[in-house]
This record gives sequence, structure tokens and C-alpha cells, in this order.
Amino acid sequence: MVTNFINFLECTSCHGDLHSQTGYLRCQQCNQSFTFEGKIARFVEDESYSASFGLQWNEFSKSQLDSHLGTNRSLLRFETETGWTEAEIRNQFVLDAGSGAGRFSEVAVEFGAKLLTVDYSSAIEVTAENLSGRGEFIAIQADLRKLPLKGRSLSYIYCIGVLQHTEYPNLVLQEL
Repeated sequence: MVTNFINFLECTSCHGDLHSQTGYLRCQQCNQSFTFEGKIARFVEDESYSASFGLQWNEFSKSQLDSHLGTNRSLLRFETETGWTEAEIRNQFVLDAGSGAGRFSEVAVEFGAKLLTVDYSSAIEVTAENLSGRGEFIAIQADLRKLPLKGRSLSYIYCIGVLQHTEYPNLVLQEL
């Protein structure tokens, strides 16, 4: 994990600062711990309503990746949906809210973003695998309604093709 990413994370219970230790992140205020393995930090215990998405992206882990398909569909959609240029987000901390298998995460890291990529489901493991060796990122398994991120800490946030699949889209929008 790139050290700077820890500065953006906080405890989902008390909003305290987190300290990185081998295998977990521990809250300095309430002492709650969260699993941290490789490049994946986990802030939920189960996948809840999103389990079927985890199964889908684990089964079809590369089905939408431009790098795997030899296309630029995800790139074009990313640029159209966000309106951002590569120069704008290069070296910026960016949040991908609802990454799935990492279709748009791949574009963001290729643009040089320092990416915090979040998914509620086990698909976060696929995202981490698909991004491995491609740039600076941390993969976070968390509920989009209760992100483990310090308020107003990121300049760029995108959420493409996700809201309609969430249980409470209005709460996700408020959190983002």
C-alpha cells in the first residue's frame, strides 16, 4: 500500500484515524480493527445484497476490460461520463465508487490517478488482481453508504453504472 492512502481512511464506527499494522488497520480512537491484506482493506463483514455481483465479476473478471478485449470502450465511456482528461487526474487522488471488476479503475490508473477503488462485493478482489502492477491504488471493500473515507478529502469521485444496483441510491449519493 502506498503510505499516502492511509491519510484518506478513517474508522467507519467513530471516524478516528487508522494505523496500519501487519494484516489489519486499527483505529487509534476506538481500537476497532479492519482486515488489510495485500492491497485490499475490508470494512464490511459480508456482501449483503451485493453477493450476486461478486459472483458475476469473479466469473467474468475480464469481460469488460479494454486491456483484455483490445478495445477502448471503457476509456471512451469514462471520458464521456466524467468529462475528465488524463492530464486533469494524473497524480490526483480519485475514488471509483462501485468498481465491479475494475473496468473504469483500469482507465483511471492508466491515466496516472492515485486510485481508491471501492466495491461492496468480493469483486474487489478481482479489481485488485486486474490492477496489479498497473499503478498506485488501494482496493477497499466497503458499503458506499458508509465509506471509510475522511470527508471532502478527494478532488475526483466517479460512480458509473452503479447507483441503480444499490439498495438505497439516495443514501449513496449523499455519502458521495
